[in-house]
Amino acid sequence: MNQISEKSHCHILIALWTISAILLVIPYPIASSSEAREAHVIADIVLNGNWLFPTRAGIIPSKPPLYHWIGGVLGFLTGSTAPWVGRIVSILSGAVVALATMRLARVFTSRWWINPSEARDDGSADWGVVRLSLLIVLSAHLFMNLAINARVDMLFVALSTLSLSVILPFTRDKTTWRKRGWGVEFLFWFLIGLAILARGVVGLVFPTGVLFLALWMRLGLWSAIRWFLIPPILSIIAIIMPFLWYIPAALHWGVPFLERFIFENIDRVSGGGWIDGQPWWFYGPSLVRTVFPWSILFLISLVRRGYNRKEMRVLLVAVFFGLTIFSISEGKRHSYLLPLLPPLAVMTAHYIAWELRRFSESAREKLWRWYSVLELFLLAVPPLLLATLFGLISKWWSFKRADPILPFLNQWFLSSALIIGIVWLLAGGVRFRLQDRGDRLSRLSVIVGIVPLMIIAIGLGIKNTVKDFPNRTDEIISRFNTLSTYQMSSGSATPTIVVFKELAEEYLDPIMYYSRVPVRVKLISRGHDQLLSPLLANSVPEVAQLLAKEDERGKVPCGTWLLTVPKVVDDARNEGITVEHYEEFLEPTHKAGVSPQRADRTVVITRFRAPPEKCLNAAF
Repeated sequence: MNQISEKSHCHILIALWTISAILLVIPYPIASSSEAREAHVIADIVLNGNWLFPTRAGIIPSKPPLYHWIGGVLGFLTGSTAPWVGRIVSILSGAVVALATMRLARVFTSRWWINPSEARDDGSADWGVVRLSLLIVLSAHLFMNLAINARVDMLFVALSTLSLSVILPFTRDKTTWRKRGWGVEFLFWFLIGLAILARGVVGLVFPTGVLFLALWMRLGLWSAIRWFLIPPILSIIAIIMPFLWYIPAALHWGVPFLERFIFENIDRVSGGGWIDGQPWWFYGPSLVRTVFPWSILFLISLVRRGYNRKEMRVLLVAVFFGLTIFSISEGKRHSYLLPLLPPLAVMTAHYIAWELRRFSESAREKLWRWYSVLELFLLAVPPLLLATLFGLISKWWSFKRADPILPFLNQWFLSSALIIGIVWLLAGGVRFRLQDRGDRLSRLSVIVGIVPLMIIAIGLGIKNTVKDFPNRTDEIISRFNTLSTYQMSSGSATPTIVVFKELAEEYLDPIMYYSRVPVRVKLISRGHDQLLSPLLANSVPEVAQLLAKEDERGKVPCGTWLLTVPKVVDDARNEGITVEHYEEFLEPTHKAGVSPQRADRTVVITRFRAPPEKCLNAAF
């Protein structure tokens, strides 16, 4: 196979993956706070035109606004604020990660990188390793899960990986480094600036840390230090770009914004507050689980040849640097491993290719025969999984409760049928001008790249549909209307839902997203050591984010219908406050008798009565 057809095949595979992912994520609703909080901010941009300082019901977003701006543009162009708007941003970011991984694999397997005597990069590469690197990324569970969720993680990783793919090839030697030019330097720092606008300080720390260590390894410590101490002027211009938003945001929101910034960028590292610390070894098992089975092969590659291949050492440094800084941090999550996936994929693909080339021709043919047997099974997995899950749902829930799933199943069947048709058309009928085993190779690439994605998407779709937040929200809002004819905003006849919750409590976010009526949030700090400062009056139009002061701990809004969670009501009772009304709205799993102990998965409508000294004076 020639290089052009190999490269084209990789691009077609990425395009097919992108189209498939978009078709798969459109049908199902939001059912998690991680998606709802980002979708809520995008809706604020599209519906209210709040581009510069968007909020989620008046609450300062936990992440910078780049992801929300891109989602806002897409929502404005399509006229929609549906969940798939944010998911498409993640999917397109995933495609960028795949392209950046391709570039890293091509450079680090090229004759130019491996052989110092090569004067220039002629575009040669081990395209088997390039394609395998791409397949490892696309089929990793961690990647698939985050690529089809409306979260900022994939956008951040796309920008940081792209920045490294731009600059790392120039660390080959001192001559190449001197020839990098101001354009490359500016693009690297510009992408880092965007990464900071996507995720915060980690967008600066990870790529610059990897580059510093790469320069130290390839060119010497002094070259690394000099590059950081004397950056070009255009680089300085690029890196200050995020502050064009951060500074106005700090002036607009004041102390609460600074507290949010410190919490997201410092407290998550040092611990404290709402951060649940994890042991230092957390990412060992996490890496094995979230990137399985490729993680096992990666660990084997470290033992077999990881330190003996000079061309791979820069990528090895990137993986271990990321593991180190993320392990030091008190706040640990599986999603934080995502930036390590591209270098890990290239190293693992390099090892697998090395092992396969040691096989005899007859052994390779035997492997292909085994694959031919598995191929039909792989294509049959999504429909079989769908039928099995639907059978379990029918058993656990009445068909009435399963009704919301039926439209999703119909849409998913149409999407999956279309995708399987495209798979066979491209993989079986069109051979990408391949010879010999080319048709089998192309089919293998498409199946490994697409089928796992279909399995993950159908699982998420059924789970989200079963939780049924859109209908639950309608039920809750209707009950609010019956009880109180809504609460009236101060000086306005606009009906408002009042949410009373702690800052870290995010379970109500899907309800707030689907409510489509003004939401007024009262945040409480009871039970935590942090002092939450109040926002200035009228700092957020139409909605009021009122933070409890130190002397307001243990107080509640009195005589007001509230939306909250059971824990808040239990805490109020412990303070001697009378609960006049308590009405629960359970998840469908509770109604079916599944996991009844999960009281944190319950929404409550309540109203409190208390002596004046225990009542908040805020006007609702």
